[in-house]
Amino acid sequence: MADTRRIEAEKGYYDAVHLDEHGRMEHTHPLPRFFHEYVHSVFGDLHGKVVLELGCGGGGNLITLASRGAVVYGIDISRNVIEHCNRVISKSLFVEKITAQVGDIHAMDFPDESFDIIYGHCVLHHVDLEPAVNEIHRCLKKGGKGIFVEPLGHNLFITLFRKLTPRIRTPTEKPILFSDYEIFSKKFRLKTKEFFVISLIGFIPGLFGFTPFFERSMRILYTLEHTLKLDTVFRKQCGYVVLELNK
Repeated sequence: MADTRRIEAEKGYYDAVHLDEHGRMEHTHPLPRFFHEYVHSVFGDLHGKVVLELGCGGGGNLITLASRGAVVYGIDISRNVIEHCNRVISKSLFVEKITAQVGDIHAMDFPDESFDIIYGHCVLHHVDLEPAVNEIHRCLKKGGKGIFVEPLGHNLFITLFRKLTPRIRTPTEKPILFSDYEIFSKKFRLKTKEFFVISLIGFIPGLFGFTPFFERSMRILYTLEHTLKLDTVFRKQCGYVVLELNK
């Protein structure tokens, strides 16, 4: 059963968060283009698929997924965020293919086996994992999959950064740990790919808005660490993980 105090804390934080005209949140940590390209490659062909995004935020991902041929649903705990999301979606060419509504990941208002894919970007570390994973399993069709991008919580430098910047995160979030992989494995065939060890240095320009330099430095550093297999040898020290949950 989900912790209602945690749900209310998360809801309160995102009710107060600022979104720009494109639905992007302030304090959003940048991720390099090649990382997003990898994540979207995991989706495969989306034509004719029904996709749910958990924690859909400002709606940018909903529009991207709809543009690739999917019928898309999105839920978010914050009514203010969903209202903003629907304003963004209403200006999109794909508005007829997208539905966004207030919803709780721990108890979703969808029938069993509704979706081919359930996706979330940095959302699972905000929720109580076990009930959330049970709901994801219930709502996925047989043969469907969950795709989640999540921060990892083992790297000492990231842990320090998180402690020094409490204002840009919710008080109840907990980055994913390797020990949490067991929770996913109870319900799904789990596949993971961890990213960013020495390339974590490249995030610094992105945090200060130097986007072109950020993209170049991240690509160079990631190519180096991947060639040296540092992201395999030091998996636990990586900054992010892409979780693929196959039902």
